[in-house]
This record gives sequence, structure tokens and C-alpha cells, in this order.
Amino acid sequence: MLLLLIIYLRKELKDLRQQYNLQEEIVQSAKRIADDSIYEANEFRRRARIMEQLATAQENRTKEELQLQKLNLEARFALEAQGIRREAVQKAKVINKGFDGETFSPLLQKNWTSKDFRHIGDPIDFLVLAGAEAIRSDFQEEIDNVVLLEIKTGSSDLNKVQRRIRDAVVSNKVQFAVYNPDTKTTRIWSSENPKGKDESGQTPTSESTES
Repeated sequence: MLLLLIIYLRKELKDLRQQYNLQEEIVQSAKRIADDSIYEANEFRRRARIMEQLATAQENRTKEELQLQKLNLEARFALEAQGIRREAVQKAKVINKGFDGETFSPLLQKNWTSKDFRHIGDPIDFLVLAGAEAIRSDFQEEIDNVVLLEIKTGSSDLNKVQRRIRDAVVSNKVQFAVYNPDTKTTRIWSSENPKGKDESGQTPTSESTES
């Protein structure tokens, strides 16, 4: 009986040792899993910090680049604005000089009396009816000349429209016309039609007495 008891106890002890070893392995496995999880969590946090630092550095560098670009643009715009202002001042001086020339030209020139000047402005500065004031004063009976006068200062030249007006005068493409809103007719005089004709090409039979 004693021998059987000893054999039984040895078997139980062996089973207990096996169970203990199995539990120890389970505990060690759980510990390794926990350690691995902690390591992965720490590694994730480390990588997250690195990515955050990189993003912050990139953002700061982008801000610095944008600020530098802004400063460069502001400097360039300031230079351009300064150049534009300088050019505007120069143009204003030229324009003012031109306006002064246009304003005082009737008084400065000696070809026609200033009272015969009529300001047009665009595209020709003045219409000069040479002799008109003398006719009003009964000093003469006819107009000396009808002059389209353009004032130019410095090295400025006629523009395209002004050149074409000059060419029309040279080519004798000049007319005098009277429009009657009551009859809605226009009568035109020219070197080819000295008596004046209406739109139908007829010279009106009734004319006011001219003196």
C-alpha cells in the first residue's frame, strides 16, 4: 500500500509540475506579447513625433518661403510703382506743357489775330477763321483763310487722324454745309459746287439775300 501511495504522489507531483510549466509558458508568452505591444506603441508614438516634427519644419519652411516671396514681390511692385510714378510725372509735365502751349498759342503766334481762333481740342486744336473779326468790324468783306491749326510742342508729331485731315485739306476735300431740321435737308458748298446743292444734287431756287 505504501508503494502504491508513493507512485500516486509522484504522478500527481509530475502533473503539477507540468501544469506549472504550462502556466509559466502562458505567462511568459503574455508578457512577451505585452512587451511587443508596448514596443509597437512606443515606436508608433516615436514615428508620429518624427512626422509631426517634419510637418512643422516643412510648414515653417513654407511660411519662410512665402514670406520671402511676398517681400520680393513687394520690393518689385515698389520699384515698378516708383517707375510708373516717375513716368506719370514726366508725362504730366509734357501734357501740361502742351496744354499751356495750346492755351497761349493764339496770343503767341503772329499769323492770325487771336479773336479769329475757335478752340476745338480734338482731333484738331483750333479752327482759325482768318478775317472773321475784321468782317464783324466792317474792315473787310471776305474771309482770308479757313485754317485747321494743330499745336505741337517738343518733338511730338501729328497722329494718324490728324495726318488724314491734313491730306483731305491738301486734296481739296473741304465742304461747307447747312442742315435745316425743319425740312431735314442739307445744303453743301464746295469748290466744285460754289452755289451749294442739296442731297438731290439740285441748287435751291429760293435763296436768302447774301451780303
